[in-house]
Amino acid sequence: MVEVVEPAKEDLKDIAALPIPNDDELLADLGPKDLNALTLYLGDIRRIPLLTADQEISLSRRRDAGDIVARTRLIEANLRLVVLVARRHRERGVEFEDLIQEGNIGLLRGTDKFD
Repeated sequence: MVEVVEPAKEDLKDIAALPIPNDDELLADLGPKDLNALTLYLGDIRRIPLLTADQEISLSRRRDAGDIVARTRLIEANLRLVVLVARRHRERGVEFEDLIQEGNIGLLRGTDKFD
């Protein structure tokens, strides 16, 4: 079982400042069996543009008003960050795809708490 840990606000600031790696960096050290689904996933999320700070604020306000499209846009725009964080935690003995899945669950929960 994977324990879900809420990130500290300082960690969130650090993550926000990280550069977004390209697919080659994210796929480094993966075996051939891992690449098919993961390559497709990374290709999909790479096409989703990142948000500016103003866009995040606007979408957050719309989300607070119940706009499900705004919530979805906030989530989709941050999927690459989940992959980045998952890659940094691969040495902990959990499959990379599982780390991404747990990170995505955390992103779903965190999006609802974002101010």
